[in-house]
Amino acid sequence: MIAHIRKATQGEVNIENTHPFIREIWGENWVFAHNGNLKDLPDMSESFCQPIGSTDSEAAFCYMAEYLKNRFRKKPSEMQIFEAIQDITQKLATHGTFNFILSNGEWMIAHCATNLHYLTRKAPFGKAHRIDDEGVIDFNDYAKDGDKVTIITTFPLTKDESWTKMENGGFVFFKEGDKVAEIIGVAKEATDDGTL
Repeated sequence: MIAHIRKATQGEVNIENTHPFIREIWGENWVFAHNGNLKDLPDMSESFCQPIGSTDSEAAFCYMAEYLKNRFRKKPSEMQIFEAIQDITQKLATHGTFNFILSNGEWMIAHCATNLHYLTRKAPFGKAHRIDDEGVIDFNDYAKDGDKVTIITTFPLTKDESWTKMENGGFVFFKEGDKVAEIIGVAKEATDDGTL
């Protein structure tokens, strides 16, 4: 599941601009959510994949989808996808802040431009204290043995769990909740461009 709370740096507040966005790539539904602000993106008026709404996020996702479909006519290996996502991300990141999560339901890729943290929970599940209201949540109430959940957020949600802060420019590839690949970015202090 991917959920996203949008600050709306671009585009109207309406259903067409609601994250996550979904597109078909190689016969699969891909899901994308973005935190950031991208300006002057490449023209997509003659591309097959067109944005429905007016956000920079959906336009960037369409650009990524178009790039992948043009680069690979048939679905490539997961690592080829991971490498291609890194390539297209470098191009799109020149247009502004580009934190994102991308998934096809089997795996998930996260890219950090400013602030992203992740945590993987698995049995035995326990309790954790929420940062925002000091409340306690017991994950045994929501998960069962064998479940594995990876959470990616802008900032940690709990204070007594070991969240991993991604470095700016970094990528992490998860499959079935496990981290299978990581590209370490360049550590730098995040700046708030109005998207945090």
